[in-house]
Amino acid sequence: MYETNPPKACDPMAVSSALSVRKQLGQSGSSGLTELQQKIYNTIEKYGKITKEDLVKTLNIKPEQLEQEFAFFRDCELLRAFREDGKIYFTQWETKSS
Repeated sequence: MYETNPPKACDPMAVSSALSVRKQLGQSGSSGLTELQQKIYNTIEKYGKITKEDLVKTLNIKPEQLEQEFAFFRDCELLRAFREDGKIYFTQWETKSS
């Protein structure tokens, strides 16, 4: 499925839909996450910021899995990515990069 329908970042309709559904379900923060999503969220919360490569290595998952899960986090405005010194880092949504 990933090859035919890759996750997209910055899709306003997906963001609106994800936020609406989570609100209707009474979910906020890490509530309602799958086991893998919880591991990703907790790892990023622990480190503050972590590179994609280090996160894949730490959790022993495929980069494609991370990209797919990260699209969900981005749509729910829970986690975000930013570029620093030529590397892509993941961090919590409300955290600002320096």
